[in-house]
Amino acid sequence: MFYKDTGQVKQGMNDNSLPLQYPPVEDLLVKAQNGDTAAREDLLEVSRHFILKTACRYSFKKLEWGRDDELSIALIAFNEAIDKYRQTIDEYKEKRKVPFVAFARQLIKYRLIDFFRHESRTNKAGLKDEIQSIEEDRLAIEKHKEEMAVRECQEEIAQYETLLAGYGLNLMELARVTPKRKSVRRNFIQVASLLAGEPMLCKSFIETKRLPLKELEQISGVPRKNLEKHRKYMVAISLIFCYPKEYTSLLSYLKD
Repeated sequence: MFYKDTGQVKQGMNDNSLPLQYPPVEDLLVKAQNGDTAAREDLLEVSRHFILKTACRYSFKKLEWGRDDELSIALIAFNEAIDKYRQTIDEYKEKRKVPFVAFARQLIKYRLIDFFRHESRTNKAGLKDEIQSIEEDRLAIEKHKEEMAVRECQEEIAQYETLLAGYGLNLMELARVTPKRKSVRRNFIQVASLLAGEPMLCKSFIETKRLPLKELEQISGVPRKNLEKHRKYMVAISLIFCYPKEYTSLLSYLKD
């Protein structure tokens, strides 16, 4: 049975934790993927705040359960994510460590964009305005995408700065240690890409917070002393390559 939108949150829930009567989200996810209807409903229930927050973020307005179609779309997308995440969960968790919530957030975003496109077109009336309405739709969608891209980039940078702090780095220091020559930057970006392409090396780097310099020298051909000289820069860009799904904008910037 699919979750019913009652507009109510079960007693004991808050924004930062799950109610005591529920098992961990990861357990609910696995059970839901294995056909446990009750677990699926519980997962949808405890994820209401996340769904609401995500839908508001991409709709750029305050939404209310039982009133706004955007929330119904987001709820359906989240339910869809439960099933689709299973198809790639092994690769994401072992190689890239992308959490389910990040996967669900992206799917909600895409489904809402489709919804906005459909709504924009169906709200137009009159054959003589068809060409104009199509162009207006295109411009509105592009503007909405640009606004979301800017907001996502800002949030992505803030998240990245927090990650850097765990490695004793910050954005100001990164700017200072970044090689001035483009050819040198490209060389180390290639090394970081090679690191991310080796699951075991990437996992070791993330867990120990130390670059596997010996192995990088072997697979890249770059002398270890050069890698050590630019260690901080290597750490910073390697984190982006090791978390490609979470830092899509930064990764695109490095590859350009």
